[in-house]
Amino acid sequence: MAKFIEVAKVEELKSGTMKKVVAEGQEILLARVGDKYYATHDRCPHMKGDLSQGKLEGTVITCPVHSSQFDISTGQV
Repeated sequence: MAKFIEVAKVEELKSGTMKKVVAEGQEILLARVGDKYYATHDRCPHMKGDLSQGKLEGTVITCPVHSSQFDISTGQV
């Protein structure tokens, strides 16, 4: 069974914002778009950029290192 680890409170994220958290040694990016919440790896798979330092537009995060874009709702590059 999966283990629950509290990393943030709902009220900590306003719509259109992101936050990096660490859980069991893993950097995780939390994002809120409207009333939906997303979680993904915080590091870009290409250049290892810190995605929490990138730009969030809708559900698309732009990597601050090389401008690659990721849709956090689908995982699509």
